[in-house]
Parts: sequence; structure tokens; C-alpha cells
Amino acid sequence: MLKKISSLGLVLVGLTLSLPSVSYAQYGGGSISNTPPPTITPPPASPGANPGAAVANLVIDSGAKTVKSTEVNLALPGTDADQMAISNTSDFKNVAWEKYAATKKWTLTPEAGQKTVYIMFRNSKTGAVTKVVQETVQLLATATSPGDQATTPSAGTASVASPSSAGVAPTFTRFLYLGSSGNDVKQLQLQLKELGFYNGEATGQFDNTTKSAVVEFQKDKDLKPYPGWVGPGTRTELNALPAASAPVAPAVSANAYQFTNFLTVGSRGEEVRQLQLKLQELGYYDGPVTGSFGTLTRAAIRKLQQAQGLTPAGYVGPGTRAALNSL
Repeated sequence: MLKKISSLGLVLVGLTLSLPSVSYAQYGGGSISNTPPPTITPPPASPGANPGAAVANLVIDSGAKTVKSTEVNLALPGTDADQMAISNTSDFKNVAWEKYAATKKWTLTPEAGQKTVYIMFRNSKTGAVTKVVQETVQLLATATSPGDQATTPSAGTASVASPSSAGVAPTFTRFLYLGSSGNDVKQLQLQLKELGFYNGEATGQFDNTTKSAVVEFQKDKDLKPYPGWVGPGTRTELNALPAASAPVAPAVSANAYQFTNFLTVGSRGEEVRQLQLKLQELGYYDGPVTGSFGTLTRAAIRKLQQAQGLTPAGYVGPGTRAALNSL
């Protein structure tokens, strides 16, 4: 028996075995190979996202697909964040953080059509954005008040201002609302400032402060429901007023804010808020004024430093502080 096995072993050693390729694709696999399987890389998480946060949806007017008024009610998703920022645009430009609330009254932009509301949530202690949600609704071309209508001018027809008082040329000719920008917004701010409704700078950016001033003007003129944007009714009242002229600013304002602290990423407080306002005024910063020094503020500081011939370090030290205080 041993000899037979040994003999058989010798014969086997001398054989050249050719086995067919085995495929098990039909069983849920692939062809046998010595090549290691590819590594699966999960998609990157959104910046600042919290993977453990529950995913929930924003609801506009109890889930309505269409609305007739720019004034809507928002039902916000549950979150562990304590702050939120709401915007009609995805860049959240000129939007401030506010305390989280489960419900919120909100004003859509006035022109009829598809509207999207964006909400960002933040943990105020860490400064981390934990979630961003959005929802879309269709705004119908229906009047919301006798004074201001949420309608879009017909195609090919220019938006014409209502007649004004004799000898006063019309100034405002288009819808102005949160997020609008331009010289007419600056003129609006100057006009409201002369009337005592606005106490901010004439930046040409329609922000929350400008919206509040428009609301006060509309209350004074009984332009219900005081939507906070400039439609035909508000334009008529504004164009009946004498045009406001821009004040001549002195070379150095006597009450200009003076920066005194070292500021860098992670700094917070009033001085950071003033820094963002200053950078915004100089045209280097277009983010929200939050009082929190983040990456957008750092990028704006670098632009300022390059323009002033300073090393673009991205923080406010003695040299950058001196430049800011001289501007």
C-alpha cells in the first residue's frame, strides 16, 4: 500500500494540472482573483455637519405646495443646536444668528414663482454648524395687500414707478427686499435715515436692519400688512418724498471704532462684529455679521492685508490694527 501511494504521488507530482477558471458571479460574487478588492471611500460629510444629528424636514405652511401670501409660517426640525439663521438665499448673506425656535413667521421674496427657504443651525458654544435644511414652495401671483402686491411685471414690460409729487423725479422702480443690493437700496437707506426710521450705514445691502426700517415706514403710512419689502404701494409713498442726498463723510470719523485687541480665528465679541462691519464697508467681507471670527473673516482680513501691503497672515495684529484704525 505504501509503495502504491508513493508511486501515485510521483505520478501526481509529474502531472501538469489545468483547472478551468471558476466564476461565482451567479452566486453573488465575481471571478476568483489575487487582486485585492477596491477600497470604498464614503462621501465626505457636509462642512460642520453632525453625523449623529437626526435628519428632519422644514415645513412651510403645514406642508402647502402653493401659497398666496409672502407671509408664511415655518415649522422647524428638531435639533440639539441653540441658534439658527434663516434666509431666502443659499449664501445666507446679511443674515444674523438668532435663538432657535420650533416655529417662525417668515416673509418670502415678493415676485411670484418658486421660493426656497434655507435654515442653518449652530451650537453657540462650539460655533459648529450642525445642520442645514431647505424647503421649496410656489408663490402665486396674488395680491397680499392693497398697498404692496406680490406680482411680477409682465414679460417685456419695464417696472415703472408710480407718479410722484410735481417736480420730484421717481427714484424707486423695482421690488426691493431682503437680499437686494444696489444704488437704489442705498438711496432707500438714506431716505429712511432722513425720516428717522433707519439708523445704520447706507451700505446698499438690504439687510434685516433695513427691513425693520421699511416696516416702521409702512406702519407710519398704514401700508398693511407691513411686509418689510418695497412694492408698488411703498414705492408710491417713497417717490412722493424729496430725494435724499448722500452725506459727505469726513476723512476720519470722529466716532470711528478703534480696534485694540489681537483677533484671530475663534475670537468672539463686539470687536469682531465691528471688524466684520468694517471689512464689509471696505468691500472685503460679504458674510453674515455674527461677532464670531471664522474662515470667512480670515479670508477678508487677508484681502485687506494684501491691499495694504501687509503680510496676509489672516489675523489682526499691530500692523493690521493700525491700518484698520486709519481707514
